[in-house]
Amino acid sequence: MKVIQRFYSVVSLAVVSPLNKVIAGRVSLDLFESDALDEIIKSSGGVLRELCKNVQHCCLLSMQKVERINVAIVKKMLANLCNQFTRQVPPNTYPKYRQINQTKWIEEEERARLLSSLNVLEYINDELWYDLHPILKIIISKTGVTIDV
Repeated sequence: MKVIQRFYSVVSLAVVSPLNKVIAGRVSLDLFESDALDEIIKSSGGVLRELCKNVQHCCLLSMQKVERINVAIVKKMLANLCNQFTRQVPPNTYPKYRQINQTKWIEEEERARLLSSLNVLEYINDELWYDLHPILKIIISKTGVTIDV
């Protein structure tokens, strides 16, 4: 499933509908404002496990505050995920991640470690390529290091 276009930080519209169906199989789509649902899908990077975790996190946050999941709830969920990712990604690694973001490639000796940590995601569309997890992109962009979010 082509989620993100290579060298473009956009979510493929063709994938939004199937991912909506995945979510609809677990919770009612009436719980989400449409722009909030789009942000949840984008923040998953197309990884189903991440999608389900993000939906669950938003549901738990919304139970405490609002009836429907809106962009404010999604932003809170993203902030929580950024805090979790920040602990596992030291600032001295940001230049390496910036290079991966630009080249869309990982050297073989680092591939297994970076993919297993989910800091970098593997995409197989017309060809094999790699990109940073969307949450990691948010973290690095906040530090002033130039990166496509």
